[in-house]
Parts: sequence; structure tokens; C-alpha cells
Amino acid sequence: MPVLRSRAPRPSLDEHPEFAVMLAVTLEHYRCTLGEVREDYWLGRVWRALAGDPALVGRVARKGVSKVLLTGSGYGAPPASLKERARWRLHVQDRIAADTGRSAPALGVAIRWAEGPVAVMQAPVVSLLAQVLVGDPRWDDLGAYAGDLGVIQVPVVHTAEAVTSFSEPSLYLAMAWYCLVRPSGGFSRRPSPRWQGWPRGSHRPPTSHSTRRSPHRGDGAPGSAHSAGLSRRLEVLPR
Repeated sequence: MPVLRSRAPRPSLDEHPEFAVMLAVTLEHYRCTLGEVREDYWLGRVWRALAGDPALVGRVARKGVSKVLLTGSGYGAPPASLKERARWRLHVQDRIAADTGRSAPALGVAIRWAEGPVAVMQAPVVSLLAQVLVGDPRWDDLGAYAGDLGVIQVPVVHTAEAVTSFSEPSLYLAMAWYCLVRPSGGFSRRPSPRWQGWPRGSHRPPTSHSTRRSPHRGDGAPGSAHSAGLSRRLEVLPR
């Protein structure tokens, strides 16, 4: 059982009575799969939890698609003490469980220690669901559920691998390429300025969606075989 109190917005979007309809509308809009939309949503929930925990500021960063990299204070070298490392790893696991109701392995999230100090940049991330729901008159009045749709500022490891997989410029390139091969062209709409955290007159931030091929699983959760289609296409982008 989680030992931390949840800091996640309540109620969460997946508790909305029309959540299944929202998923269906989103996958139709982007012509992707239910597994891809779910994976994107839950990875966003993970990073909303980690980025919003004051104890983890300067200690966790995203590397690649679904890897949480633990560091020392201020993204410095990790502690030498095995006991200290175990304590911080448990804190990350508990934070994910407390805020999502699921374990890190169940969400396809790997927690690793950095080998030394890391350079980090902040990347604004918003889910595919949020990009579709914002501006749709059917969900103009989401009330408290809207707290689960805001932009997340995610710390990202600034290495060649991480930048290729997740940095803002490369994700915009992936989005543009994706629109060319998808008739819906879903990334062209602009966000409504009434939504908190979205700059007026700006384009949408990158999504938290996977850009690698996920391990095959059959349950539709993050890491399922359903998410392999888009991932295979994005793998051909230049690195």
C-alpha cells in the first residue's frame, strides 16, 4: 500500500462517467489505437505525480520514453549509500502508486539510477486526450476533472538519446511527420486560452506519447501490443 498521500487532481479524468467516450473520440481523431491513448494518458499521470512532488524536485528526470532516472540532489551524482538509494527508489515507487493507483511496473515504467550528474531541461507535455477535449463543446464544463488535463513541466535528461526521443524540437518533427501519414492531421488545432497553463496564441506542447516500440502485452495497458503500430512508424525518424 502507498505510504504517501496522493497529490493528484481529484477526481481524475479516468473516473469521469464519459471517459470511455473520450478515449473513443481521441483514438478516432488521431486514428491511433486505444492502447496508444491509454499509454499516453497514464505516462502523463506518472509525470504529473513525480514533477509535482516537492521532495523529488531536482532528483528525478525522464530519459527516453518510460524511464525514470534517479539522481542526487540538484541532478548531481547519486548517493553512494545503498540504503539511501533504496529510500529514494521507494519514495518514487510510492509516489507513483499513491497518485495513479497503479505500480510502476504495471504502467511500464522503469526506475533507474544515473551513473553521475546529469544535465536536464524542462519540456512542457500535454496528453492526447487533453488536445482533443480542449475546445470540444461536449466537454466544455469538466469542472474538477479538468485538473487532470493541464500542461506538465517534465524534467528531461539532456543527452543525445534523450533529446532524440523526447525533446521539444524532435517531438514537433514527429508530430509534423505523423500528420503527413495520418489523414486526420490532428495536431493542427490550437488550444483554447481559457485552459490553465496553455500560453495564449501558442501551439500545443508535445504529448507524452511513446516514441519507441513497446513490449508486447495483451491487456491494452501501457506496453501493450496495441501501441506498436505508431511506434514502428516513429522509429524511422532520423536520430
